[in-house]
Amino acid sequence: MLEAWPALLEADPRLALVLAPRHPERFEAVAASLGKSGLDWVKRSDWRLQKADELTPVKPGTVLLLDTIGELSSIYSVASAAFVGEA
Repeated sequence: MLEAWPALLEADPRLALVLAPRHPERFEAVAASLGKSGLDWVKRSDWRLQKADELTPVKPGTVLLLDTIGELSSIYSVASAAFVGEA
C-alpha cells in the first residue's frame, strides 16, 4: 500500500489512507516503515495526548496508523473504499 499510495494520491489528492495492522505487535514495525517512507502520517494513539477541542481531522494525503484496539469497525463506516489484505 505504501508503494501504491503516491500514485493513488496523484489520481485523487483528497484521499487519506488508514493502515490497521492485524496484530498489535506489528504497530511499531509499521510505524518504522512509515517513518522511513517520507509520507505524511500520524498515529491514532497520538490523539490521546490532545484535548478534544484541539483535535483536527486527518488531512487529505495523510496516512493514519490505527495503532489502537477496537476502533477498526468505526473506521469502515466513514470509508469510501476498503482493502483488507496481508503484506
